[in-house]
Amino acid sequence: MLVLLHGCGQDAASFAAVTRAATVARESGWVVLLPEQSSQANGQRCWNWFRPAAQGAVEAGLLMTLIDQACRRHPVAADRISLLGLSAGGAMALMLGLRYPSRFAAVGSHSGAVPWSAANAAQATRAMRGQRGPDAKTMQALRFGLAGRRPPPLLLLHGDADHVVDFSNATAAAGMWMHLQPEGTPPLAGVPSRRIQRGMRHAIDVFDWYEGSSPYLRLVRVAGLGHAWSGGAGGHAFSDPAGPDGMKLALRFFLAVGG
Repeated sequence: MLVLLHGCGQDAASFAAVTRAATVARESGWVVLLPEQSSQANGQRCWNWFRPAAQGAVEAGLLMTLIDQACRRHPVAADRISLLGLSAGGAMALMLGLRYPSRFAAVGSHSGAVPWSAANAAQATRAMRGQRGPDAKTMQALRFGLAGRRPPPLLLLHGDADHVVDFSNATAAAGMWMHLQPEGTPPLAGVPSRRIQRGMRHAIDVFDWYEGSSPYLRLVRVAGLGHAWSGGAGGHAFSDPAGPDGMKLALRFFLAVGG
């Protein structure tokens, strides 16, 4: 199952249209779950990733309840659930991955901020600009919560021309994942980056770190992409049809790690 978390200013229907979620479900055989944030919980329908100790924690629990319900109602393997979000949804996806590391085969953030880098809206703005990150006390608490487990495999997609959530958030999230590796485990093996360009689409630079023979952390930098879903459907907000297909990039990673 693939869980998709929309960004601010979107709802489940608009995000489904941008990502072509129905086509993905039909052609690839995935069950796709699209939770929707309430406008009462946030006026812009943002997931409250920047309130991790209160409202964000409640929303994470509610999302897990929705996921559990979907697993009971549909033929979904509970150990083959991947999670991907855009912007605020990406930050919330990483929060879920760290709160419930054993529940996800992989998690991904597209143009998202670093989780636990803010505790209010003002701090969130600074975090999105790359001016804040999780402090040492927070990182220690996250490590304690993981209880010796590795965070789930991570995919990061981000445009280098994103002026809403700076690209530095992607590199900081990758660093966070590396810092949270259990003590005594073999270090992740980085491989040389590769640049890919197909036709007139935006070029991408792919950075991989492996756990054994499987990719564990992948960062994809999309040249010229702003704050929008890469390769999304035309005619929608937060969608750039000129980018490589973000959904295909994500599914390729999730399948490679066994999700």
